[in-house]
Amino acid sequence: MVMLAQVERPGRVLVTPEEAGAMGFSLSLMGLTLFNIATTAMKKALAGMAAGVHPPEDDLLPFENLYREVGFNKHYDWEAQMSAADQPIVPSSPHHKPSHRDW
Repeated sequence: MVMLAQVERPGRVLVTPEEAGAMGFSLSLMGLTLFNIATTAMKKALAGMAAGVHPPEDDLLPFENLYREVGFNKHYDWEAQMSAADQPIVPSSPHHKPSHRDW
């Protein structure tokens, strides 16, 4: 695998994925582009909110999608498992497994 990492700078033309492939690159990394877009969107949203304007609905994910994308559902599932596993076990029980509480 040969990777091309590109960084946007004024006056610099970026190579398209097709052009990168034609030059022998198998991966075109553009991580700063995504970070740039995300930062710009956050700054625009914050400026609007500071001015008392709520972001328009088409700029927002449906709440269920936001939960999924952020990982809340997986976190709550994990939290429930840990809560269930956190129930006290009598030490003489054959099911007792030592934990940090036994130290």
